[in-house]
Amino acid sequence: MGEGSVWYLSSALAAREIREFSPGAKILALLREPSEMAYSLYHLYRRTGNEELPSFAEALAAQEERRQGRRIPAATYFPEGLQYVEAARAADKLERFFAAFGRDRVRVVLFEDFRRDNAKVYREVLEFLEIDPGFVPEFDPARAAARIQEMAIRQLRRTDPRVRRKIGREGLRQHAGPAREPMSPELRARLREIFRPDVARLSELLGRDLSAWSA
Repeated sequence: MGEGSVWYLSSALAAREIREFSPGAKILALLREPSEMAYSLYHLYRRTGNEELPSFAEALAAQEERRQGRRIPAATYFPEGLQYVEAARAADKLERFFAAFGRDRVRVVLFEDFRRDNAKVYREVLEFLEIDPGFVPEFDPARAAARIQEMAIRQLRRTDPRVRRKIGREGLRQHAGPAREPMSPELRARLREIFRPDVARLSELLGRDLSAWSA
């Protein structure tokens, strides 16, 4: 059995509480280059109604005011998620899980590796979980996206009616959304500089050169 949430990593309590509930649990963490992760999160929230500012640059500029409780959109259902820079930092968050479970019970997968070779990374995860590594699923991105969309809609329909009203009918219908424009080189460079210290720490924690994330 397994269970997952994209926000466990950010929680200050989740690592300890998961260990209390299941000391033998194994932890999987999927990490993405932080500037891309923050940009993707912004577009997700634009589609679902959590974010109203029309550009990622404006949303970044509003973070400090929002941290103080100002400029929170009326339709926001998860204001903590609007702290895009904090959401994309990973080093401190991983350290909490390393401390709670030990390095041998935490598997970190990089998004680039998974995208480059789905089958290889999937097999390695099965080995980590001590599940039959010979099982080969269907790797079909289009069908996977459709199933994720259906799952998200079912979950949203079961959630608090107040949250559903904030997300709106359109947010319940769509998940993948339209294609987005690439981030501007100037904004990417600024974000990569912001994330440079976190990326350096993450490289040390994982024993892997992630300098390309700061280049």
